[in-house]
Amino acid sequence: IHFLQSVYLKGLWNSKFKNNNLTFYGPDHLINNFMSLWNVYNPNLKDKFFEFPVIKLVPMSSNIQSFSIGNGKLSAKKVYHGFGNCDAVSYRLETPEGIIAYSGDTGDCEGVRKVARDADLFICEASARAGDTKSKKEYGHLDPYTVGEIAKDARVKKVLLFHYTSHDSDEKMISEVHKAGFNGEVIAGKDLTTVAF
Repeated sequence: IHFLQSVYLKGLWNSKFKNNNLTFYGPDHLINNFMSLWNVYNPNLKDKFFEFPVIKLVPMSSNIQSFSIGNGKLSAKKVYHGFGNCDAVSYRLETPEGIIAYSGDTGDCEGVRKVARDADLFICEASARAGDTKSKKEYGHLDPYTVGEIAKDARVKKVLLFHYTSHDSDEKMISEVHKAGFNGEVIAGKDLTTVAF
């Protein structure tokens, strides 16, 4: 959060941002217990963030409402992860320019499929290796083939793969997504990848 506050302040000095709040949206468990973790790493601050900008933490797991962010609308759905014991969510950001869906860590479940519906860009984890058909229903990670199935069924336009092990080549992962019947563009994401949609 300190790093993001410093980036935010740089934006304020450059007049890119107009309000004085920095909001974090996340799973209920993470947001509701964040200060305990914060205090482990920042014991001298005693339950406080730096004063500016004002930090707001918003739980999203059990909250069915959406939030306005700029000209967009952010919503989330609970997803399956950690053998179903982990409080995890996928996010959907709808803007006039297009829809971005972000899987977060998840197995194959209704939540991620709803979030991905008609997305212009589906940023999707592919942590399970090609051919791993168990993880999506056991621990809760997607293999590239299942990403392709979800993207095809959801009528996604473009897929950006992230959170993968690199045990499979980029070409292999992209091929698996297409093998599932998805015909759109697939990108194996790297740090600092920029994607237009």
